Amino acid sequence: ILRLKNKEIEPKYLYHFCLSNIIQSEIKSQAFGNAVQQLTVALINNLPLKFPRSKKEQQKIASCLSSIDDLINAQSQKVEALKLHKKGLLQGLFPLSEL
Repeated sequence: ILRLKNKEIEPKYLYHFCLSNIIQSEIKSQAFGNAVQQLTVALINNLPLKFPRSKKEQQKIASCLSSIDDLINAQSQKVEALKLHKKGLLQGLFPLSEL
């Protein structure tokens, strides 16, 4: 859980930034531990945080990325529904018969 002390950063922007490949690779390289990977507060504080100075721009970026996430989720749900439909069609076309 991250809490922002800096009011200059939009929380949703930070969320999306933390999911980026840049931060994810940095976290993987800094994490330690075998069963459960861990990070110290000092390591988190030293992550390279880049953000536009304008909160309005951060909000626009976060909103755009959230919209894309929503589209991806909707498409994933459609794919799952189509897979279920296909499964039903296949069961109707090729019913199990006793051997």
